[in-house]
Amino acid sequence: MKRVKRHQRLLAIFLCTVMTVAPVTALAGSPLNIAAEGQPPTAEVLSGGEIIVPVTNPTDQEIVLTEGEEEPAEEPAEGETVPEEETTEEEAETVTEEVPAVTDPNAVAVVFNGETLALETYARTIDGVTYVPLRSFFEAMGCSVGWNAAKKAISVTRGSELTADFTQSSRLVNANGRSFYMDQPCCAVEGNAMIPLRAAAKIFTCEVAWNSAERVASLTGGAVLESGETFYDADELLWLTRIVYHEAGNQKLDGKVAVANVVLNRKASDMFPNTVHDVIYDTHSGIQFITKSDKSIFRTPTAECELAAKLALEGYVTAPNCLFFATKRAHQYCWASRHRQVYAVIGDHVFYL
Repeated sequence: MKRVKRHQRLLAIFLCTVMTVAPVTALAGSPLNIAAEGQPPTAEVLSGGEIIVPVTNPTDQEIVLTEGEEEPAEEPAEGETVPEEETTEEEAETVTEEVPAVTDPNAVAVVFNGETLALETYARTIDGVTYVPLRSFFEAMGCSVGWNAAKKAISVTRGSELTADFTQSSRLVNANGRSFYMDQPCCAVEGNAMIPLRAAAKIFTCEVAWNSAERVASLTGGAVLESGETFYDADELLWLTRIVYHEAGNQKLDGKVAVANVVLNRKASDMFPNTVHDVIYDTHSGIQFITKSDKSIFRTPTAECELAAKLALEGYVTAPNCLFFATKRAHQYCWASRHRQVYAVIGDHVFYL
């Protein structure tokens, strides 16, 4: 009996020792690596004493962000296509780059028959003259524009109704068989050929109105420039070209124009005949030009003599109000040198009022 009690006491001591070392859950029969529903996984103690916390899904882990840090985007699964985010109209308006406003105080808006022209670069005033970009102005008027780099020349066409030529740094315009000067030459600004607005307006027979407060130039019109065939009187142009060649064929262009000015001034004066042909052969006040017996006037004139005649007929003047001229070599012997006021010496000629 004593031996049985002694065995019972030893068994009780052994059971107490086991319960002290082993967890209660082990005695309850629940596996350590399976969590109860809704509970976090239970740590498993390996035989070496290492503790492992199993994770059911990596994405289930809570991500803690520091202040100001954005939550990282989810990585797409392998082979998965992520659609691009669509931009709403409101967002598009927000991200659209705004075109900077023109702040140049010399900028000018150009309006043609009530509609503002959209030009590649803005029109502007330079030294008191308003210029427009040549290419975009004429393209806005329905023209084709070409560039000859070797000659620095610009050609403008619109079907069969318009052909015009401009040259950089030159005032001369040849358009539809006519020749005239602009107020200022064509120039280049920021790589764009610019033309005085009034010359561009003349090509389309436009009247120009200027609003200084709003800096707006308004053009009204649109018919292309009348051709030289109808604008010039053919007979008048022919005889004017001939007398220019006869009297100033070896002179510079301004000297040629001055002779044409004298002829046209006489034609407009009550003191002389009223046609170019009759002015040339007039002998009422002595022989200023030529007699009918002199056939040298029928020689073929140069192109520059015709250009001088056209410029004079278009209103270009180098000898205003002059009615007489003489060569510098013989001017002291002529009647005008003793009775008329000298206006200027142009080339080899002296011109008198």
